[in-house]
Amino acid sequence: MPESPFKTSTLHSYAHLLDKECAYRLAVISPTASGVVGAAGSWLFDRAKGGWRIGLFVIDPVEPADAAALRILGVDKVEPLSALKPTDIESASAIAVDSTILDGAPMLAKRLHALALRRATEILMWGPAPAHWAELCEVVRYLNPSTASRAFKARALTVSGSTAGDDGTAETFHRVTAVSLRYGSDLLAADSTTAASPGSRANP
Repeated sequence: MPESPFKTSTLHSYAHLLDKECAYRLAVISPTASGVVGAAGSWLFDRAKGGWRIGLFVIDPVEPADAAALRILGVDKVEPLSALKPTDIESASAIAVDSTILDGAPMLAKRLHALALRRATEILMWGPAPAHWAELCEVVRYLNPSTASRAFKARALTVSGSTAGDDGTAETFHRVTAVSLRYGSDLLAADSTTAASPGSRANP
């Protein structure tokens, strides 16, 4: 009797591949890996736990301690900024960027601003927002990080050698919201007093 093409192991492999391909993708862009941990560690951890695939593009070389800290937070891959391709931006469900990188990367800044004007993708920025982004952005905070995310962020900060520590302040971003958001938002306006659910994932 011929072997069925629908073996359990094969189906599990297909399901795993489909899950990876269908997962929401977050592209993070920063001068340094350590800056990401401090500015957005809890938020990244909860998104990773919610099923997001997270890729980081950085300028500075990533030291072993930084790589370990990023793994703690659930970052899938780390690449130099020079490896960032237009398709990495276009295929991302959301983009998070350290605003300080934009002055030194004019082509990237131009591409992200054009994307923001179209409001096709959620874009988040930590640090001071450029003046020409002001009308596009709202200030949002991650008001309800999970207990695990706080603990793992603290661990990641320790591993990376940061002396700052997690002071409990809500992670804050400037956000350009996509016209059609395909997933539940885990970030709330800065003047909101209602906490969102931690690590909110997509609601197809």
